Amino acid sequence: MESKRAIARIIDLYRHHGAESYGEDISQLDHALQAADLAIAEGRDNEVVAAAFLHDVGHLLEIEGAAPMGDYGTMAHDLLGADYLRSLGFPERVATLVASHVQAKRYLCAMEPGYYDQLSEASKETLHWQGGVMSTDEVSEFSCRKDLDDVIALRRYDEAAKKQEQATEGLRSIEAVLQSVLEREIEVA
Repeated sequence: MESKRAIARIIDLYRHHGAESYGEDISQLDHALQAADLAIAEGRDNEVVAAAFLHDVGHLLEIEGAAPMGDYGTMAHDLLGADYLRSLGFPERVATLVASHVQAKRYLCAMEPGYYDQLSEASKETLHWQGGVMSTDEVSEFSCRKDLDDVIALRRYDEAAKKQEQATEGLRSIEAVLQSVLEREIEVA
């Protein structure tokens, strides 16, 4: 798919559904923009910034038969979002990071004392829908990932990006990042 049309579809999703609640005290759009801004502030590359913005895009998709997690969005939103991004032509790295942010929460709950306690109430509630704390075997497998640092960073942006009335760069800024990522993917292909 042409990159401009892919970006227009994403921006349209956020414009039409970004104001919706997912159990937090801020909108989906504000959450996505804050996560992207955190990645930018840490000097992350555009693919990580794009993944930070898009990590919850699966909540915005109207997929027939998608199961809800109570009042907290869509079950398997991580995987639904990753598949959607692949269909739009995003690099596999972006899709994989999006697909992994829920597993990273489960991993950090198992590995870091106190991590669970600092989660938002909505994030604690969804943890049980998402498989709960990782088992020892799951931790062993997950900790071997080559992209572990990026996945963990994305998860931390997700948790930190829940501030009310936080100023963000806005959609124009993220559009440029998404364009850069998609154009680079087209050049590589």
